[in-house]
Amino acid sequence: MSRNNVAVDQKKTVSNGYKYFMVFLCMLTQAIPYGIAQNIQPLFVHPLVNTFHFTLASYTLIFTFGAVAASIASPFIGKALEKVNYKIMYLIGMGLSALASLNEDYAAFLDTKLTLTDVGLIGSMYGVGCLIGNVSGGVLFDKFGTAKSMTYAACMYVLSIAMLIFVSLQPYGATQSRVAGYAYAIFCGLAVFSYMSGPAFMAKDLFGAKEQGVMLGYVGLAYAIGFAIGAPLFGIIKGMSSFTVAWYFMLAFVIIGFALLIVAVIQIKKYQKKYIAEQAAKGANA
Repeated sequence: MSRNNVAVDQKKTVSNGYKYFMVFLCMLTQAIPYGIAQNIQPLFVHPLVNTFHFTLASYTLIFTFGAVAASIASPFIGKALEKVNYKIMYLIGMGLSALASLNEDYAAFLDTKLTLTDVGLIGSMYGVGCLIGNVSGGVLFDKFGTAKSMTYAACMYVLSIAMLIFVSLQPYGATQSRVAGYAYAIFCGLAVFSYMSGPAFMAKDLFGAKEQGVMLGYVGLAYAIGFAIGAPLFGIIKGMSSFTVAWYFMLAFVIIGFALLIVAVIQIKKYQKKYIAEQAAKGANA
C-alpha cells in the first residue's frame, strides 16, 4: 500500500464526531477552572479594599505576579511544544489550570455601583459571552483572517469599556447601570478570543507552521507583559483620580494597542505576499 493510501486511511479513522468531542473536552477543561477563578476571586475584592484598606493598585499586584510567571514560562513553553509530546503538555496544563486565577478590574468597580447579586449575574453573562466569543473567534480567523478578526475584537472591547464609562456616571443601583453591565459582559466576552485563541492563530498565520511554537511563546510573553503592567497601572490611575478616568485611560490604551497590532499584521501580510511573488518569479526564471 502506498504512503498516500495510508495517509487517507488514517484520516478516515478520525470521525467528525470524535473531532467535535475533543473540541468540547478542550472547552470543558478550560471553562471549569476559569469559571471557578472568575467567580471566587471577586469575593475578596470588597473585604480587602474596603475593610482591610488595601488600595486597588496593591490588590492588582496579584495579577502582576501571575503575569510575570507567565511571561517567564511562555518562551520555554513555545519551544517545548516542538519537542515534548502534546499529551504530556496538555496534562501538565490541566494540572496547573487548577491553580490559576484570572479576573478583570470590573468586579471591584461594579461593586461600587451595583449589588453583589447584580455583579454575580454580570459575571455569569460574561461567561456566556466568552463561550460564544471563543467559538465565533475561530470562525472569524478562518474566514476573515487575523487583521479583520482583531479589528472586530477591538470594536467589542471599545464598546465594553464605553459601557463601564457609562456605568461610572450613574448613581448606585440604577437600572440603566445593570443593563449597561450586561452589555459590557457580552461585548467583552465576544472579544475574549483575541487573547485566548488569538495568539495561536496569529503565530501560525503570520510566522508559519515551522516557527509557530516558538513565536506562540513570544506572543504569549507580550500578552503577559502587557497584563503585568496594565493591572497595577489601572489601580494607580484609579487611586490618583477615579474609576471614570481610569476607564478612559484603558479605552485609549486599547485603541492604541489594537491599532498598532492591526497595522503590524497588515504590513507582515504584505511582506508575505511580496516574498511569495519574488520566489515565484525566481522559480519561473530558473
